[in-house]
Amino acid sequence: MVDLVTVETYTDPIEASLAKNDLIESGIKAVLIGEEANALWHVPTEMAMIKLQVAAEDAARAAEILKSPARTISSDEELAEEAEAAPEKDGNDEEA
Repeated sequence: MVDLVTVETYTDPIEASLAKNDLIESGIKAVLIGEEANALWHVPTEMAMIKLQVAAEDAARAAEILKSPARTISSDEELAEEAEAAPEKDGNDEEA
């Protein structure tokens, strides 16, 4: 049995999910505890406590990833610049 530890707590379910996804993309298995309960019982967001948990042996690395400056959310301006730089797609993936 794997010992799970809480590496972070959140009140925002979206922020919690993003953090969990960041850990998974880094190869760390992660789970959110309390996410469903908050939705089912309509707990006010500011009172909700969603725990992000990982295996004890991954806790230090997970904490490091979560504190990484690379996790900062891009501004709308940065997202617009990225979208402009991306190659355009016409929606037709088939070759002629």
